[in-house]
Amino acid sequence: MPRMDRFELSKEFVGPSPGSNHSFGLGLGLAIVVEKTSDGPLVLPAGKSAGIRLGSVELSFTGKVRNEDVKV
Repeated sequence: MPRMDRFELSKEFVGPSPGSNHSFGLGLGLAIVVEKTSDGPLVLPAGKSAGIRLGSVELSFTGKVRNEDVKV
């Protein structure tokens, strides 16, 4: 059975100006980058490939805590 690792990414999106709306432009994205970290060449047998499989992905959005000191 292949090894399954769990990863968690937490990111707080804070607008540049307190008290104003913050635009995400074209949205938010996530990239998974696979890099070889050992010395020497990566050797794959002819006709074979390497890959990554995602078992599942969960996304949760939590609104920010309101700062009552900010006046609009």
